Amino acid sequence: MRFLEKLIISQGSYGVVYRALSKKTIKVVVMKHEFCGLCKSTLREIHVLKSLRRHHSIMEFKEVLVDACDGVFFFFFVMEHLDNYFKRLMDVKMLPMHPGEVKCMMKQLWEGVKFLQENGVLHRDLKPSNLLVNKNGELKICDFGLTREFEWE
Repeated sequence: MRFLEKLIISQGSYGVVYRALSKKTIKVVVMKHEFCGLCKSTLREIHVLKSLRRHHSIMEFKEVLVDACDGVFFFFFVMEHLDNYFKRLMDVKMLPMHPGEVKCMMKQLWEGVKFLQENGVLHRDLKPSNLLVNKNGELKICDFGLTREFEWE
């Protein structure tokens, strides 16, 4: 096993998302396991994230892990971990956000969208639950399952 611990952080009809501690790097990562294996949207997400160079406003793709048990293969899509979804912050925070916080997050979102556009990627599913935020206020775009690639003419 490559991980010291695994904790379920989200579960749905599509699969399970784990928070895991890597033995190799001693860093927390997110592992997404889809029940249907590597479906079309997951393959699209992997392709897009692998084709893009690293950017501070885009969630970092780490690797795909394959685990076999009794002839059944399990695929885990490993990504960087951030503390919160922007949607959760909006739901939990009782006081309105300070204008400086809003400006900072909007700037990061704009930079991420601009980077995607410059690289021929259209996200098509930007919403608060697809924006991750860490404790330092860094915002990153995630969930690239509905993306489309395009070329400027």
